[in-house]
Amino acid sequence: MPCSLGGPMTQLKICKQLILILFFSIPQLLFAVDEVITNDEKEPSVSTTEYPRWESGIKEKYELTDEQMKVLKESGLSYPQMAKVAYLSKNSSKSMSEILTMRNEQKMGWGKIAKELNVHPGELGRAVSSLHREKNEERHNHRANQIER
Repeated sequence: MPCSLGGPMTQLKICKQLILILFFSIPQLLFAVDEVITNDEKEPSVSTTEYPRWESGIKEKYELTDEQMKVLKESGLSYPQMAKVAYLSKNSSKSMSEILTMRNEQKMGWGKIAKELNVHPGELGRAVSSLHREKNEERHNHRANQIER
């Protein structure tokens, strides 16, 4: 015996309900997928031509030795993340190696690490943005000097 969904009005109601369900669930699904894709920490992009600037900026600003810079570079972190490690180390009693362990092995986020070290998480963003600002000012001054010549 064939299955019947009822008359045309019942079928129309079912279609409307399915459309409403799809209409409201697809955007939520897309948002969830987007959140998973972009859940990685977003760091400002640093072009390959800026690497020496970032490297020297981090080294100078946080008064790091060549050995400390080597440890940071070998950590696999981006330059903005290296700046966070250096900032946290300078403003807490933890070494860079201890902070890298918290980040890489204990899988702690930057905010949690900062709070554990009694550093306000917003200071990390300011530390990175100050390096961006310094590097942009250097580039601007360099270009201005070239124009004057």
